[in-house]
Amino acid sequence: MNYIELINKMWTLREQGMISVKETDLYMYLLHKCNRLGWKNPFNQPTAIVCASLGISRHALTNSRNKLKQAGLIDFREGTTKGRPAEYVICNVNEKGLCVSTDTQCDTQHDTQCDTQHDTQHDTQHDTIHNTKTKTKTRQVNNTAPCGAPPTPGTTGSSPKSPQELPMPHANTPCGTEEPPPAPSKDTAQDFVERFNAIRGTRFTATEKVRKQFHARLKEGFTAEKMLHALRNAMQDDFHKSSGYKYLTPEFFTRSDKIDKYLNATQAESGLSKDKLLESVRKFRQERGM
Repeated sequence: MNYIELINKMWTLREQGMISVKETDLYMYLLHKCNRLGWKNPFNQPTAIVCASLGISRHALTNSRNKLKQAGLIDFREGTTKGRPAEYVICNVNEKGLCVSTDTQCDTQHDTQCDTQHDTQHDTQHDTIHNTKTKTKTRQVNNTAPCGAPPTPGTTGSSPKSPQELPMPHANTPCGTEEPPPAPSKDTAQDFVERFNAIRGTRFTATEKVRKQFHARLKEGFTAEKMLHALRNAMQDDFHKSSGYKYLTPEFFTRSDKIDKYLNATQAESGLSKDKLLESVRKFRQERGM
């Protein structure tokens, strides 16, 4: 199973009426962040940043994530301080970013990861202090062993570890350093279209025209969040509701005039002039040769 199948699972719950548009936006945001972090699970996200990115209040965020937890899509722990923001877990995702085949409960996964992390950290710190003292005494008598090599047999201090217990250094990583995290995907246009589809319930693809328009809007100062916010506003428009949202496409919302039109629009404003909307749609269809 893959990223798209996680989205499809969420959309099935949406069609069943178990979650709403707000829960859909929050789930897609958290799934997007988990993917950007190399499928780190659990991961932290400050509440203020989540609210600002989605344009919702703290109260709305609390309600939405509680509903996602009840639906079995996520688990979370509220942050305690500024230095420790809220912690989220995407259910049914392992360390490789794939859905878990077994029906493991989300809270069990979260508790197991947290307990294991705490116990491992405690044991590692204790062993590191003990081994450092022992190796310091040993190196005063013997030559320094190469990086990653076992201590010389017959030395004073603790007995050497067996080969199975020795840590294996990364083949291409210098001694004493950690492997850098995977670089995030550069295909932001594809990510935008996937989030667009999650909101609309469609299967649009990132065509060459959409990619060019998307990157042109980024250079003008627009963001993917603003484009999606404009989409949400347009979906409240009576004309688009009556037309089945057929004009709301990624190509439509990567045009600067359409983003400006719906970015700060309210439901009341969107229904003031139906003639202007019809004229806008006619121009759109003429430009696309429809």
